[in-house]
Amino acid sequence: MARAEPRLASEARISRELLTDSLAAEVAELAQGAIRGFSDERPVNGALVSSRLNSPANKRAPEILVCRHRGQVIAGLAVRTPTPDEPRARLWGPVVAEPHRRRGLGSTLLSRIHQGAATPLRTTDVPEDRPAAGAFFARHGWRVGQSHTVYRARRVAIPA
Repeated sequence: MARAEPRLASEARISRELLTDSLAAEVAELAQGAIRGFSDERPVNGALVSSRLNSPANKRAPEILVCRHRGQVIAGLAVRTPTPDEPRARLWGPVVAEPHRRRGLGSTLLSRIHQGAATPLRTTDVPEDRPAAGAFFARHGWRVGQSHTVYRARRVAIPA
């Protein structure tokens, strides 16, 4: 059953955008808020976003959908297109800002990227401490391909 489009404020817009340094910084801020307190928490900045979505061996730009509300990115989703060595396109997101969650926005972004994707989507990462994210993808027909554990070290003082 197709899900209805989310009810967004009249000034909210979903659009495809090119990855610029400015957009990478906006998406980094959104992502940082989404991973706070989870196993995959780490500093996220525009350079990291750009490096994850751009592949040096790939001549095609990543496919990016964002939702803006009053000029601010409130949700995003991207696809890193495969390289000759990489048989699968990788999905990043959807990431939705906390006040805008549970309104169907992530589902809408996922549906739209599937409809317009130049390459079939194949993989994404969902940490085990994110059961809601796992359930989201399961509802949309994704299944677990393989499982892995993310290890994180406590901060320890290194003797001089």
